Amino acid sequence: MTDLERIRHYYKSFDEWGRLDTDAGALELRVVLEVISKYLEPPAHIFDLGGGAGRYTFELAKLGFRMSLGDLSQDLIDVAKSRLMNHEVSTRVDRIAVVNALELGEFPDQSFENVLLFGPLYHLTEASEINQCLAGIYRILKPGGKVFASFIPYHCGIMSIVERSLFRPEQVGSEELRLVSRQGTFRNRSSAGFQEGNYLESPAVEAHFREAGFKKILLRSIRGIGYKNEREILALEESRPEYFTTVMEVLHQTAGELPIVETCGHAMYIGEKARGESLESTLHE
Repeated sequence: MTDLERIRHYYKSFDEWGRLDTDAGALELRVVLEVISKYLEPPAHIFDLGGGAGRYTFELAKLGFRMSLGDLSQDLIDVAKSRLMNHEVSTRVDRIAVVNALELGEFPDQSFENVLLFGPLYHLTEASEINQCLAGIYRILKPGGKVFASFIPYHCGIMSIVERSLFRPEQVGSEELRLVSRQGTFRNRSSAGFQEGNYLESPAVEAHFREAGFKKILLRSIRGIGYKNEREILALEESRPEYFTTVMEVLHQTAGELPIVETCGHAMYIGEKARGESLESTLHE
């Protein structure tokens, strides 16, 4: 089972708000907002589930979306309240509260128009937990509602753990690396750094969402061909604006290719709850 306390402990010291101010985070934010804006229009309501300190809630509210935010960490929720509730976007934020993505029973059926799931799938280490999370999201979504979920692909994950083992050997040894190789599960052997992770192959992600009843709209890499070159690509916008436009076009065009999805950082799945169909009928299509 996933150790939720270890996850809470990790986020006590991690700058989740500032993550999107890094070069990698800035490119991620730009791409994600472009993708979401392709499928949703303000003032659509989005539940940012596992949204940490609320940076995506903040950025989407600035675009005019109505937002709700829930996260496992009280510390991150406190940061979110301090960041959002004293800003003009607060008028578009309905709720900020501690929420466990595995325990959505407090929300009635069809409570939300859309769900942003950027976080929980990085951490849930058991298939049963993933299924429980997605079933809960399906239940609280309105018919036609969309889920935007990010995950760390298996091949990218195992490469990152090898890299971590070279620079943080106290966190990763032979046992931990073998576990990632066999199961895609990372359990840090120290109390410092990213604590627990689950790295999923794309077919497994699609299967989990399909089992929950979702119809796939899109599966793609987020940073795609920009992975590991984010600073240089972002700098092109000022130094070579026409070429920057071309790079971003190619990034979007190739982002769904499986080798890129599996090896270029975080990826995104977009699914839809069928309109007017029961879960049972969806599963038997």
